[in-house]
Amino acid sequence: MKNKEKKKILVINTIELQSKMKEKVVLEKAIPFEVYQDNANLLKSFELQIEESILNDKNTPIKEIAAKLNISQSTLERVIKKKLNMSPNKYISKRKLEKADILLRSNMGMSIKEISFSLGFNSVSYFIKCYKKMYHRTPSQI
Repeated sequence: MKNKEKKKILVINTIELQSKMKEKVVLEKAIPFEVYQDNANLLKSFELQIEESILNDKNTPIKEIAAKLNISQSTLERVIKKKLNMSPNKYISKRKLEKADILLRSNMGMSIKEISFSLGFNSVSYFIKCYKKMYHRTPSQI
C-alpha cells in the first residue's frame, strides 16, 4: 500500500512539475502585444479623424480622437510624437495652417477672419500669429 501511495505522489508531483515548467516556458516566450502593431494604420486613422474634425469646424480633443481610435490618449501621443516629431496638438495646428494657406491662395473670396474661424481658431490675431510663425509672413501678404 505504501508503494502505491509513493507512486501516486510521484506521478502527481511529476505532473505538477511539468505543468509549472510549461507555464514558465510560455511566459518567457510571450510576445509583447500592442494595440497597433502597424503604426501606419494608426497614422492614417489619426489623419482621417483630424480631417473630419476640421471639416466639421470642431476642435476635437485628443482624448476624444484616441477614444475613436480605440487606444489610450498617452499611447496616441507617444506614437504621434515618435513618428511625426511633434505632439498631436501641434500636428493638428500645423494641418489647420496648411489648409488655411491653401484657402488663402485659392482666391475663393474668403476673408482671413472667415478662414480662421472655419478652421477652429477662436481668435483672428492668434491665427495670424500662428500663420506668421509657420510661413514667416502674415496671411494678408499672400
